[in-house]
Amino acid sequence: MSGNPSVPAETRQLTLLPLVDDASVTTAPEHHLPVDGSRQPPPAMRHLVDEARQFYRRIAFIVCVAVPVLVATIYFGFIASDLYVSETRFLVRQGGNPDAFSDSMGAVLQSSGIETTSEGSHAVKAFVESRDLVERLAKQNDLLGRLDRSEADFVTAFSTFWRPQTQESLYKWFSSFIDLSIDKSTGISTLKVKAFHAADAQALAVGILDHAEALVNRLNARVSADSIQFAEEVVQRYEARVGVIQEKLTEYRNRELVVDPGRQTSVALDLSTRLALELAQVDTKIAGLLQSNPRSPQLNDLRSRRAALKGEIDRQSRLVVGESSSLAGKLADYEKLVLEKELYFKALTAAMASLERARQEAVARRLYLERIVEPNIADRPEHPRRLLILMVVVAVCGGLYWIVRVMLDLTLEHLR
Repeated sequence: MSGNPSVPAETRQLTLLPLVDDASVTTAPEHHLPVDGSRQPPPAMRHLVDEARQFYRRIAFIVCVAVPVLVATIYFGFIASDLYVSETRFLVRQGGNPDAFSDSMGAVLQSSGIETTSEGSHAVKAFVESRDLVERLAKQNDLLGRLDRSEADFVTAFSTFWRPQTQESLYKWFSSFIDLSIDKSTGISTLKVKAFHAADAQALAVGILDHAEALVNRLNARVSADSIQFAEEVVQRYEARVGVIQEKLTEYRNRELVVDPGRQTSVALDLSTRLALELAQVDTKIAGLLQSNPRSPQLNDLRSRRAALKGEIDRQSRLVVGESSSLAGKLADYEKLVLEKELYFKALTAAMASLERARQEAVARRLYLERIVEPNIADRPEHPRRLLILMVVVAVCGGLYWIVRVMLDLTLEHLR
């Protein structure tokens, strides 16, 4: 403490510290963190993730692109059987007064007194796509013999080990061979039938049209039965009533020994009128002779004539009225029967008019299946469209592969 008394104690303590070179100072290694503070995986992990990405990409390409395209190429290029198409067009029309049409085809049909019917077209479409048609084709048109050919491949053939041999399976299988569309603007239906032979496609199309026409005829018969049967029953009922009244009139005439009391009464009254006029003339002559020549020999004849006329007038009067068997008594019952006959006859006339109108309406509502284009025989197969299908398969598989690849990349990116 006797060195330099002027230096403070704190300074003397600092000078005792050794001087250390900055370069000789070693620090512990530290991990470099990104700006956001997250920890980066080691390079080995990143390399493993990259290898996994490449592996899964190859697997996805094989599964999504290579295998489907290869299978489609093999099947559609070498296995798929050719299919011929027979096309026909028809129109379901209805007779009667047509409504206004908004298109040219409707105007043509209207000018011919015909109108299309969407109900009939859709009824035919429902029948063509029904199990009933398949059953009729199988029984009457050799459906299996024409479609289940040896040329069919294992996918389109019906007689295969993997397809049940049932009616329901046959219906679903046949549904893939037909297509029926309806043009809403014209009402024209287009039917396309596929088969492994052009002649088979045409024969099946003709058979379908025949069965469709039979359906239309059955619908017409049903409409006629519904609309005409009631009118015919009414006519028959009134005819029977008129017949009963006629029998009563015949029985009455035979019993009363008169044909027409009303007419006979008119005849008797007319005769009485003429006799009364003649009697008046005779009385006038008698009165004249009594004044001019009371002793005239004609007086006796005139008096005899007058007595005869008077007797005949009295008899005609008794015939018309005054006795139980007179025409007046018979006329009431007769007129009742005649009036009843007239009423039923008028009702019969109205019923017959209604029957005629019902028949005309049935004809007006009658459906007709008009063949516009007969089923044709194709000169080349139309299906399958191999190149188009392969292009679609490649496009779809490429899109699927791209989606799977993006999902894999997003999943593996979180592992880096």
